[in-house]
Order: sequence, then structure tokens, then C-alpha cells
Amino acid sequence: MCSNFSDLVKEMSGKDRRVLEALLYAIPFLLAQNLVPAIVVLRTQKNSVVRYLWIFWSVFVFYRWLQIPISHGESGAYITKVGLQLFTVILQGFNLILIKPLDKNELLQTKIIDPRDDFQRKTYKVARLFTYLRGVRTPWQVKGIPSHPGYLIQQPKVPISRSAFLIRQAAIVAWLYLYLNCANFLADGNSSPLSKPIYGLGYLRVSREEWRTRIMTSLMFWFAFLRAAVDIDYRTASILSVGIGLDAPEDWPPLFGRAKQAYTLRNFWGTYWHQMFRWPFTATSNYLARELMALPRPSLLERYTNIFFVFLASGVMHVMADLFMGISMSQSTSFLFFCSMTLGIMMEDAVQAAWTRLTDSHHPGRASTVDSDGCAVPCWHKLVGLIWVCGWLSLTTPVWLYSLQMSKDKSSFLVNIPELVGTRTAIAITVGGGLSVKYVFRGEL
Repeated sequence: MCSNFSDLVKEMSGKDRRVLEALLYAIPFLLAQNLVPAIVVLRTQKNSVVRYLWIFWSVFVFYRWLQIPISHGESGAYITKVGLQLFTVILQGFNLILIKPLDKNELLQTKIIDPRDDFQRKTYKVARLFTYLRGVRTPWQVKGIPSHPGYLIQQPKVPISRSAFLIRQAAIVAWLYLYLNCANFLADGNSSPLSKPIYGLGYLRVSREEWRTRIMTSLMFWFAFLRAAVDIDYRTASILSVGIGLDAPEDWPPLFGRAKQAYTLRNFWGTYWHQMFRWPFTATSNYLARELMALPRPSLLERYTNIFFVFLASGVMHVMADLFMGISMSQSTSFLFFCSMTLGIMMEDAVQAAWTRLTDSHHPGRASTVDSDGCAVPCWHKLVGLIWVCGWLSLTTPVWLYSLQMSKDKSSFLVNIPELVGTRTAIAITVGGGLSVKYVFRGEL
């Protein structure tokens, strides 16, 4: 059996072999990083000294992964994704082991584990808390998670059909692969990359053509390409987990919200964008701002310090990703980009507060037109808000993308559709497939 597998690996192309080797090499790291904290939670008391020893183990595992030689091309993306997962386990471990510690008794009370489960099943269920960071169907489920589409929910309180879920996910994954394949193929042939980012008032000297490139690149990046790149991994994982019976379809709600909801920066990050890291990020920021610094609540200082720490944690995580991609700390602009979101949110909050006071002074006693779920927001408010969000992203995103662009090699796909059928045909298939996914399977936009 082993010899047959070895022969199969040797027959693979160099590109496929490097990807397979990277994935196989990652398995022991992922198991060590996710299973050990799960066992610590199950086997130790909340105040146990052993829990502090876990810190050294988890950091050691991540450090060893950092020692992997920089790899671009086929395996580089997988090495980066594994590295991010190993890093986020450290943050989630601080949350569930030290900041707001869980133990076996609490897990039983919250029905995360069942007394009838064997040890392996209990370990898997707890390890999910370190891997699936949205806390779906747990007491810690984060805000802003979209509900399942009506295509899957035929009747309330009736379990989602496993076959319908898998067919829909597979169809969307196939289209996402086709879209990303075409998008990368066209991007690889683009001869006008972003110029070096310009800071401060230097923006005033950017040419009209450069502004057009920056705006289009930023909007396509956030509302199309990056969303698709993250979504395809999530949906593929859902197919595997639900297909082999580890999870139910209800455990895998859509990852992204609707683009029309992104009419403020708060909504962009808290409703439209995925919430995969919100649980550990907010737990860490709450601990730093409210417990360690003991900032008064409620107060503007605590609110924006908390927001800053969330984006700071995100910046740290993306700096780690930059290191895996061969971008040095001095070249990385992840800190600058993500921390700038705090400033953007402060600006939009100030404008909204001023507008509310102005309108209330002219119409005293009138209820606010801005509802928390956005239902009562006038259309023109949303339009102005979308222009604001797109403008802020167009100002800040090129600064972040420039260093990423410089480290990017030619894209690699196992099957390159544009090369097989031609660019125009591939684009036509992509457009037709997108319409089919939208209207047949009610794909989210």
C-alpha cells in the first residue's frame, strides 16, 4: 500500500507534488495545535497551572511552522493558510483557556459535549471551538452571521436536507473555482500593476489614471476576488465535514453577508465581511480595554480603544501571513491598513452623530431614521454610505496591496480553464455559471 502511494506521488507533476507535500506536512502541526488545547480544557480545572504551560506548547508549534522556508507559487498559499490557523488557535486559546476559561463541567452544562460521548468525540467537539471561530450553534455564537438561504430552509424547525446542502455547495464551489481561475488568469496578464503607495498629502499628486486603477482594484478585491478566495475554502470544508457526517448543514451558515449591507465601515466589517476571527479578537480586546486597562464603561475612550485592539489583532495576524509570503516586517503594511479602520469608523461615527443632532434639532421628538438592522435607513443614506465606504477602501487598500503584489507569483490551478477553452469562452462560461448559481441555487451576493 505504501509503495503504491509512493509511486503515485512520484508520478505526479512537480506542482501537484509540492502541494501534496505541504498538506501532508501540515497535518501533525494542525493536530498538535488544535487537539492539545482541547484536551487541556477537558482534563484540567480552570485555575490549573497546566493551562499556563499550554502557552509555551502552542507558541512553540507556531514558531516551528514559521521556520519553514519561504515558499511561493503552488504550496505558498497553503503554508500561509495553515500558519494563520495555527496563530488564531493561540488567540482562541488565551480566550477559552485563560481569559474566559472553560472546563468539562461548563461544556456539559452548555451541551457542547454529551456525557455519553467517548473521549475522542468529546475532544473533537472541543477542538471545533478552536477551529470554527464563529461559535455557530453555541452560546458564544458571534453577531453578524447570515442565516441559511431560503433555498435550503423549506420549513421552519425542519432539518436542512444534507443532499440539498451538498449539491448547492458543490455547485457554488465549482463556479467559484471557475471565477477565480479566470480572474487570476486575467490578472497575471495585466501589465499595469499598482504603483508604490503614496502617503499623506501625496495623494493629491496621483494621476487620474492611477486613481481609476486604485478604485477599481480596491473594489474588485473586496467585493469579488478576496470574498471568492475565502468563500471557496469555507464551502469546500463544509462539503467535507457534512459529507462524512462530522457536522450538520446547520453548522455551516453562509460566510459573508450581502454587499448592499456595507454602507458603513461598521457594517462592512461587522455584517458584510466574514466573522471568522471575531470571537477571539473581541475577547482579547475586551480583556485589554475593560479588565487590564479598566477603562470606564460606557465611554468613547473604551469604545474606540476596544475597536482599535480588534483591528490591531487583525493587523498582527496579517503580518504573520506576510511573513509566510516572504514579506518582511519592514515591508509589511498590514498594521497601517487595519489600524486605519479605527480612524475611519471614528470619522463616520462623528458625521452620523452630527447629522442626527442636526436633524433632531429641526424635527424634535422624531424617531431616528437609522435602525440597528438597517431596515429604516433611507436609500439615499445607504447610497452616500456606500460611496463613503468605497472611497475609504480605495484610499487605504492600495497601501496594503502593494507589498502583497510585489510578492505574488504567477497563479497556479490544477486545471486552467482559460488555457483549455480560450479566454473569451471561459469568461462566457463564468458569466453563465454565475447566473445559474444565482437563480437556480439562490447564491448570495
